[in-house]
Amino acid sequence: MHYFPTKNDLLTAVLELRGQWDVAQVLRTGDSAPTRLDLLAGLVEYNTDRPAIVQVFTVLAADSVTENHPAKPYLQERYGHVRDGVAASLRQEFGEQLPGGLSPEHLAPLVVAAMDGLQLRWLLNREGRHARPVPGDADPAPGCSGAQETIPER
Repeated sequence: MHYFPTKNDLLTAVLELRGQWDVAQVLRTGDSAPTRLDLLAGLVEYNTDRPAIVQVFTVLAADSVTENHPAKPYLQERYGHVRDGVAASLRQEFGEQLPGGLSPEHLAPLVVAAMDGLQLRWLLNREGRHARPVPGDADPAPGCSGAQETIPER
């Protein structure tokens, strides 16, 4: 209670630390010139080894929609950065216009929403059939391995 007045404040600090770990992991890639989407896929794989912190993030993200939740500003800002980063990655890899007429800005929130939804499914079924991503599996975990397959090729 000396450092954090409430449990929610403590958990918000955990979210911020998790974000720092994620950035450090993304920067730790061995590929000399990875694309940003490759880095995102690597982060998904990294998260499969830390389900507890992924669970904390998922619970706090859901809780943050309530009135005056201390994590709400952090998560709103984070999701804005993530959405912008995914849009920039899509633009870098595929250009301004994606097949089907979508722009990177229109597809980015859909990619982020799909990743979050698949991550939630992974958390609900970690012990089941989809505990780890399986190449070619129609229902990968924890949310992004299959998302790459939905992005149109050049």
